[in-house]
Amino acid sequence: MLFSTEDYPLASKITLREADGWENVPENIRGMGEAKLDLYFPRALYEVKPTSWWLAILDYGSGFEEAIISKSK
Repeated sequence: MLFSTEDYPLASKITLREADGWENVPENIRGMGEAKLDLYFPRALYEVKPTSWWLAILDYGSGFEEAIISKSK
């Protein structure tokens, strides 16, 4: 599954926004963005329940260089 801020065939388009409500985030970050990742499996051989995860991108001062994918904030 592909998540992107741009349009791609068969990809899920996400919108990054300013992050809030995250726990255990490093104190030395300068900026943080987030997006909700809604996973679905249209081509699965068996029924799979849709679920959601969270994406956080971290900026330590030289741009967004690190990503976190987590079940909860």
